[in-house]
Amino acid sequence: MKSDKLREHFDNLRAAEKFESRTKWGFLEVLFTWLGLCILLVSCASGTAKQSPLAEQQPQSPQAPEEQTAPEAPAPSPEQIAQTSKNALPVQTDMSNGAEKLGENGRYAIDMDGQGWVFRSDLSTPGDWQFINRERIGEDTRFNYRFEEPGSWTFYYDRQSLSDGSADRRSKTIELGENGFIQVVDAVLRDGFTDAVNGQSGLEGMASEDKQPAMRDAVAEKSSQAILALLPDYMKNNPSPELLEAAFAVLDGEEGAESGSISILETLLRLDSAAGDLWLYRLASLLEKPGGSRDLPRALKLYQQLTEDWPFSKWRESAEERITWLKRHYFLIR
Repeated sequence: MKSDKLREHFDNLRAAEKFESRTKWGFLEVLFTWLGLCILLVSCASGTAKQSPLAEQQPQSPQAPEEQTAPEAPAPSPEQIAQTSKNALPVQTDMSNGAEKLGENGRYAIDMDGQGWVFRSDLSTPGDWQFINRERIGEDTRFNYRFEEPGSWTFYYDRQSLSDGSADRRSKTIELGENGFIQVVDAVLRDGFTDAVNGQSGLEGMASEDKQPAMRDAVAEKSSQAILALLPDYMKNNPSPELLEAAFAVLDGEEGAESGSISILETLLRLDSAAGDLWLYRLASLLEKPGGSRDLPRALKLYQQLTEDWPFSKWRESAEERITWLKRHYFLIR
């Protein structure tokens, strides 16, 4: 009896265990099935999104237009630059009588053919005008002026050839009207002009009172050619040490101007004794330079004169160095 009850009890336990085991495995089977379905749904959704035509039709950001630069203009030639500068003034022209309109601020330019021209302000008609400067335009010479009031004037210009000594003087008559139009009439005053009294040609025929202002104009304009042309006659007519010093500053270093510079320094040694040590040193240095005017023995003597006559000069030490160098390197003056 007891054995039957015990067997029945064990049978019930086995049945309960089987039921529990089936229930547990059934739940896990359902869980894994749902997980598999979820993964499949997610994969399908992802694939659909990748293949969607809407994704392929997304707008693209617009590209900036490529910058375009204007083609560079060709560089102007030197002839074009010179022509543009030459035509800068005047700005208007009255074609009825050939008169031209003044430029800005009353400026006007007068051009002379060739180079070496000097404006003779001392001979020109005074008035309400101002000489500004002289400049080189190509192979010609330009003189710039400023006019303030209407009037009539005559301007004079001189030039001398260094090759044959010939000279010419030219004049220009300027008429400025109330309407601001200006007219210039060219005229050759004297070509190879000659003094009526002594028959001398070129700048030698100029009166002595004319040569001082002419040299001042040449120095003010820094015209080495005009200075060299005027220098021989200017030296004969009470030359000014200040003007000679300014003329030397213009000629110093100019090729072909050595003889003129030497002449100026020799005259300054005679006229300006207070600065004799400076002129001795400058003259000796100039005579050392290679060229047709080179004179080493004389340069040595000038250096020695400076050390003897100016023992406290600031140029003494440099002069002694030059003396030592010359004696060491040139047997001619040992």
